[in-house]
Amino acid sequence: MTPNKFDGVWIVREVCEKNRIWRADTYQFAGKIKDSMFHFQFGSEGEANSGTYDGKIGVDGSAEINVKGLTGDPAYDPLHRPLGTGYHYKIAIKLDEARGAGIRIETPRPCRSEWSKLSPLTTVTPTPDSNAPASPAACFGNFRTPISVIRGQRFQ
Repeated sequence: MTPNKFDGVWIVREVCEKNRIWRADTYQFAGKIKDSMFHFQFGSEGEANSGTYDGKIGVDGSAEINVKGLTGDPAYDPLHRPLGTGYHYKIAIKLDEARGAGIRIETPRPCRSEWSKLSPLTTVTPTPDSNAPASPAACFGNFRTPISVIRGQRFQ
């Protein structure tokens, strides 16, 4: 299949506003679009504290990303759901060739996201004498960590 203009590694920065239940949070993760399909996984699928993001990107760059997963530690969940409780929501997005925006839908938590294309999907086979750096995906991997944790502080 021929790669399309959206195929590549995308950095997603999601900002969730504080409301009466949820605290403000910011998350950043690297997902991949290949053959017009977006995919990102954090944690081990089917285990507590995990989530899967999947969706088909339309030719115009629009999509609904389906998010489903299992909750983690109830102490960090404002609803105090038991460990491993299922959750799901969607993110409506619109991309151009290098940038995009999204908003969570079908959820009471107000969050918006900025999407930035980090690199196209390419396969590079280094030669023994190559000094080329590792690919962005190899450097960043697929992660979903609150930025507050990365910076060593928590948002209130």
